[in-house]
Amino acid sequence: MNRCVNIDWLEVYCLESIEAPRNAQFFRARGFKVKEREYGTPQYREMFTIYDSEDFPQFEVRRNPYSVKENGGIFLPNACHIRLSNRACYKVSPIDDLRAFLISNAYNYQTLSRIDICLDFNVFDSGETPKNFIKKYTKEEISKINQSAFYQFGKDISNIYMHGRDAWNERIINSLKWGSDTSSITTKMYNKSLELQQVKDKFYIRDAWKEAGLRENEVWRIEFSLNSSFKILEKKEAFESSQKYFALKAQETDLHNLCNYDTREKLLRYFHILAAKYFQFRNKDYTKNGKVKPKNRCSIHTTFKISPNEKAYEPKKLTKQKEPTKVDKMLIKRLEELIDSKDTSVLIKRAAMEVAQYLATEKRLKEKRFKDALIMSYEVEKPKVTKILPYQKLSASEIKEIWTPTKKQIIDLWGEVPKKCPF
Repeated sequence: MNRCVNIDWLEVYCLESIEAPRNAQFFRARGFKVKEREYGTPQYREMFTIYDSEDFPQFEVRRNPYSVKENGGIFLPNACHIRLSNRACYKVSPIDDLRAFLISNAYNYQTLSRIDICLDFNVFDSGETPKNFIKKYTKEEISKINQSAFYQFGKDISNIYMHGRDAWNERIINSLKWGSDTSSITTKMYNKSLELQQVKDKFYIRDAWKEAGLRENEVWRIEFSLNSSFKILEKKEAFESSQKYFALKAQETDLHNLCNYDTREKLLRYFHILAAKYFQFRNKDYTKNGKVKPKNRCSIHTTFKISPNEKAYEPKKLTKQKEPTKVDKMLIKRLEELIDSKDTSVLIKRAAMEVAQYLATEKRLKEKRFKDALIMSYEVEKPKVTKILPYQKLSASEIKEIWTPTKKQIIDLWGEVPKKCPF
């Protein structure tokens, strides 16, 4: 069994070397491509992104704090936050990449600011689908043990959030979140396939699904987000399961130690540890008198099982293909107009179709189901386009259909009428 487990967010708090400020110019002088943002953040004056050798964003640096201790603030003057880009988190060794960057540029690592550990899957280990699981949860057939309080008086005090679609004949929930924005840990369960379709496509994530053996059309994600206030994992909590898998060494209880996340196997281990407490559900069992049993006497609702045969998926080199941009989407919209227009000549229509097919392949627009109607029109129109290939025998009416608009183009281009049809 391959588990598709990854880091989805990694941000650390560091101190710069006092020898020279680690600003954008410093990294440009070292040969990096750097893109500065015109404005900083509420905490820092400067923010810039450093690109890797393949021209993808790799590190986001925020530095030069507004609030410094010498003026009664909270930061040291050389404080900074460094975040791995989302794509960099899915590389073969993201922790090693971060370590190398910090060491080579003389940063002093202080602590983790935030880390998100996620597991992507199609169905739970019991065979239950996520949709059925959510239905049971919303119908109160199962209950969450931790982070489970529910309030209906607004975001400020509620610590469970749902997102989905409500209709007369159905209610579809595609996202659940337990824990508030200020909690030391939050738990999310959501339809990742749907997010990639509706928000932003990410080829490197879908490639990981393919190689891990997941069905791409219905991938769900469980994600634990830990911030800096989640400092240590209690050993007694780690042993609750009474399985050897959870036996932690002293240094492993410190969740701010980067060594605890530098392999996919370690990530999978920590995912199971967190899931044992923060994704634990119990069935609502009843006594003979029809009363709900105390939660500690209710049976466990199985989600994930720890198996000696399970392995963490090990990623390979990420694709160099880049996701479609706004320009790509505008272009394909214009191509659609050209293809559908009655005034478009056959030659131009063929050229438009060739460009559209290129975009459909290079930008994976077919896989994303972007402009389904347009992609289908390529397949319908394509046989008509092949009529103009020179090795095919054409009827007189077909020759006339092609020659008439072509003749007009030749006149516009050469300023004279061709003597005869060249076909």
